[in-house]
Amino acid sequence: MKNPPVYRQGTCDVHYILLGYGHPVIAYGWIRGWDENWPDKCLGLLVHPECRGRGYGELTCRFLLQAGKERNLARVRLHVDPKNELALSLYKKVGFAFDGAKRADGEMIGFYCYE
Repeated sequence: MKNPPVYRQGTCDVHYILLGYGHPVIAYGWIRGWDENWPDKCLGLLVHPECRGRGYGELTCRFLLQAGKERNLARVRLHVDPKNELALSLYKKVGFAFDGAKRADGEMIGFYCYE
């Protein structure tokens, strides 16, 4: 993540940190966009390199998606490097759809739609 968001007191955005034994931070995720009044809120997720592939990313992502559901979102978007196969696999597993749309920097755009 080139420019992770900075936590602000009083924000409406959702931030979640997964802490664990042996690593100060296993995963950090967020859904943001309320403060900026974005039509689609944006999910971001970082997992410590030594903790990848163990289910922590999925746990954090599902928690964030549940938080979005509780806030009555219609959908959440994200962007991901197309070379990051582990992240793409995770996002597809939890229900994000990718239609080939890309940002100017080449990152793929995906959407999770709530039913």
